[in-house]
Amino acid sequence: PSSNWDKELPGQVMASLGFYGLWNYYWYTGDRQTLADVYPAVQRYIALWKKGNKGTMLLREGGWNWGDWGTDIDIVPLQNCWYYLMLKGMRNTAQILGKKEDAKRYAEQMSALKQAFNAHFWTGSEYRDPQYEDATDDRIHALAVVSGLADRDKYPAILEVFRTQEHASPYMEKYVLEAMLQMGHGAEGLARHNRRFSKMVEDDRFTTLFEGWGIGAEGFGGGSVNHAWSGGGLTIASQYICGIRPLETAYAKIGILPIPAGLDSAQTSVLTPVGRVVSSFEYTPYLFALDAELPAGSRGVIGAPKQGVREIKINGVTVWKNGRAVRNKVARLSAKQPSDQHLSFDVRGGSYRLIAVQ
Repeated sequence: PSSNWDKELPGQVMASLGFYGLWNYYWYTGDRQTLADVYPAVQRYIALWKKGNKGTMLLREGGWNWGDWGTDIDIVPLQNCWYYLMLKGMRNTAQILGKKEDAKRYAEQMSALKQAFNAHFWTGSEYRDPQYEDATDDRIHALAVVSGLADRDKYPAILEVFRTQEHASPYMEKYVLEAMLQMGHGAEGLARHNRRFSKMVEDDRFTTLFEGWGIGAEGFGGGSVNHAWSGGGLTIASQYICGIRPLETAYAKIGILPIPAGLDSAQTSVLTPVGRVVSSFEYTPYLFALDAELPAGSRGVIGAPKQGVREIKINGVTVWKNGRAVRNKVARLSAKQPSDQHLSFDVRGGSYRLIAVQ
């Protein structure tokens, strides 16, 4: 977008226009007009891509065929993941804009690409382009999980990839952590994230995060020492570990669903379009305690990790015991649980203390 740059980076263009870019911006802000303004241009960009005889998308070189900093980049399936995420964002956008036929077509394209992607790239133990001969690329597996290309039956094999392969740069490591949290291995994912970032964080010369894992000779092409994309773990900390996320557009419904990820405690606050939201938890092997604050007049869902929970109290009132909800006047068990890792309860704006006993 600057005056001295005119090259297309296909991966970053798709990231910007897709589920994690344009759609994510709308989901957090409610800015429908931007969706409408950009929609025709995204349609034109999607039309530039070509499908191969295997049903997967052919490599698009663009002006700079950049997949990530670092080595062992399996670029063809990586581009296919980003393309799928772009379709996913456009399907959602078409639904919001009332373009039903477009939404149907994008959904059909997603279904076809998912089937082709798994048929062509899944080996039985990992994702890999048949023409690619280097080390297994952890980046693909991260995007496959967070996009929905990979179903749950592949999670054990994908977890083994995350345990043995560390090629992602700080840019793509965010998606590895997010994937591991979604897979139910948050503690292991956070341990990996901490290990990979530790040298950078502990560098006493800088208080900022680097573009690559090092700087100078240890960096990628030099690299900057203050790079926004390296802060992905911070967004994950708020969204997953402390659990603050919009369950409806622009926080019309607020989620506070922490995943402790091996931490004894954590707290954060997020300023949303409806006001400030606060999440603070303490976690022991036998007790999970959450203090949640939602803005006056808001709607929300608060929850506790459900594994092994025997009883849950909210503001001193029992709302769950021995496998079933207990009728009360404080909070009701959510009819549609927004997370398969939590027991979640509908609440209104206010302050809540949730205690879950294992």
